[in-house]
Amino acid sequence: MRLVVTMTPEQEPQLRDAVLMPLLEGAFFAQINRDIDRAARDRLNGMDPDTLTPEHLLTRYLLGKGRVEADLAPYLEEARTIFEEPETAA
Repeated sequence: MRLVVTMTPEQEPQLRDAVLMPLLEGAFFAQINRDIDRAARDRLNGMDPDTLTPEHLLTRYLLGKGRVEADLAPYLEEARTIFEEPETAA
């Protein structure tokens, strides 16, 4: 028998398997699965990363790390040289 318990991350520490095991006592095989509802982090506000340029993705990343937009130019300049390099076969 498998018992699936759906809960929030806040509820998880409060659940004790020892309390639930007596409910599964008569089963040949017993398993408790925890289904934790974790909110997905969406740093791109629903935008598909495949549709964004590497420069745009880097800008979003740096802004998310607390950089100021006015200070991004040196990072983006250096990154452009990397983005423009031809890919080499490994």
